[in-house]
Parts: sequence; structure tokens; C-alpha cells
Amino acid sequence: MSGMPFRYLHFVNARIDPLLFVSIGVAGFLLHQRERLATSRRAVPLNGDERLRRPLLLPIHTLIMRKAERWWQGVKAPTRAEALYTIMLQGPASYCYIPNFITSADETRLLNKVYQAPQSKWVTLSNRRLQNWGATTPKEGSTTAIAHPLPDWLNTTAISIRNTAIECMNDTNNTTKGIPRVFAETTPNNCLINEYLPGQGIMPHLDGPAFKSAVSTVTLGSHCVLDFYHKDKGAGRDVDPDFSLLLQPRSLVIIHDDLYNNYLHGIKEVVQDAVQKSSILNWADAGMDTDELTSTGETAILLRETRVSLTFRVAAKLSKLNLFGKRRE
Repeated sequence: MSGMPFRYLHFVNARIDPLLFVSIGVAGFLLHQRERLATSRRAVPLNGDERLRRPLLLPIHTLIMRKAERWWQGVKAPTRAEALYTIMLQGPASYCYIPNFITSADETRLLNKVYQAPQSKWVTLSNRRLQNWGATTPKEGSTTAIAHPLPDWLNTTAISIRNTAIECMNDTNNTTKGIPRVFAETTPNNCLINEYLPGQGIMPHLDGPAFKSAVSTVTLGSHCVLDFYHKDKGAGRDVDPDFSLLLQPRSLVIIHDDLYNNYLHGIKEVVQDAVQKSSILNWADAGMDTDELTSTGETAILLRETRVSLTFRVAAKLSKLNLFGKRRE
């Protein structure tokens, strides 16, 4: 009973439960070992880094101590990977914005490929036109997508998104927030391409159920202000967004989880955007943190040009076509 002074055991008498007595002894021993562990750590140089060297303890002691601490706290202690992932998700409303995700040369190459696509690939809507590549849904509202491969010129960017996600998930010093697991585990297999001329936009909406709760968008050509409205409040012409993201050319934005599931997102149909720091979540990352704008709080007017967005997603469920043209799971 070296870990507990004898004076604390004076209340023990012959009628005490032997199991309780043993439990007190084990607790005292564990507390003593914990004090030994805390006081005997010392920093030693190892390849230029400061590392902690622990005293030698039997593995069973370490295991019992950790289990006891977790039981005492009433929660399961997170693993290292879980703790890292939690830190990375601390961005406002679950988003990640990476400026200059691609180079100017990449942007030009992708734009050329978009406009070299067959005319039959374009679908023209009232406020924009679009192309859909890779896994596609047979009809709106479908929960299953039909498997098709992405063309090489899009798959290269999809692989870059996955590699970035893996790198961020594995880098303990990473400061990028909001990288969801889905892009680290699976290469995006769908790309929706939208072309917006100045004055065009899209009404606030939620994405369909056929894709997992994460979406990544690369912006080409011109900026975009992406507005978000909580779904309980709704959205309309007279409703102000809760907040917005400023998407600059060549940037990557990822939205997921809370922001994906609980907020409608849309783009206003205007030819110019009036932006202020108070309403743009990624003001500094979007390159707007200049002295005159930050100190005075003035509004910046950004003129729109033609913007092309590449939105990469992961189908939640895939099916294939058999020889008779019928789907099979």
C-alpha cells in the first residue's frame, strides 16, 4: 500500500467488505503509479526534436490506468486520429476553403476542355447551362446513381481533391479545416459543371439524396459569392443570407455535414457583388483582408465575368446496367 498513507485506512474494521478493501488498495496503487509517471517524465533531444521519455512500466499497469481514467471521466477518450479529425472540423459551419488550389495553366486547360465538349453534352436551363459527367442519376430525386467513369481531364482534378484530403487528414500540423472523411476514403465519381454568365445564378436549394453529404467545387474564370440560408428560416428575394463564402478563381471549397444538410445554398442573379467582411466567412482566405477594407469596413464591389464551376461529388449508392439495359445493384 505504498501509494496510500496508512492513516487513511483507520476506518477499516473486521466487518468491511473484502472487495471494497481490495478496490481501495488498487486505487491507491494506480494513483501512486500515475504520480510516478507525471514526475519522472523529462524532455530529451531526439533528432533535433523535444520528445517525452516515459519511465518503464508494465503494459498491464498502463492499460489499467487508462481504463480507470476513462471510466472516471465517464467518456471514451478519443484516439489520435479521432482527435485530429475533430480539430480539423472546427471551422464555422463545416466548410473548407483552399485558395489557388489549381494553377493558372490548370484553369486554362480545364476551361478549354469544358468548351470542347460536344454540344449535345450541354443542358440549357433558364438561368445557366450545365454538363454532367461520371455517375449520374436517371431522374431527379433518385437515391441511386448509374456508374460511369469520369473522363481523364476531370479525374485528374478528382484525384487531386482526394490526395489533398488524405494529406490533410494525416498531417498533424495541418491548419486546414473542414476536410470530410468521404473525400479521403473515396475519389469523387461525379462532376457537375455549371456555366454562369454575369447576372445568372441559382436559387437557394439543398442537394439531392443520391450523393454523400459532402461537395467540393473548383471555381474557374470569375469569382462567386455563395450564400447560405438555414433551412428552418427559408430563403426568398427579401431574405438576407445567414452568411456567405467568396469563391475566387482557381479556389477549392468543400462543404459538408451541418452546412451541407441544414443550410440552403444559392447564388444571386446580379452582375456585381457588394461584399463586406461582416458577411463573408472566408474574408481573409479569399484575399480581401487589405488595409483599407479591414480598417474602414467599406464595401468592395466585385464585377462578375463568366464563371465555370466544377462540382465534384461521391455517389452514395451505385448501380450498373446489364446487357439488357436494366439496372443491377
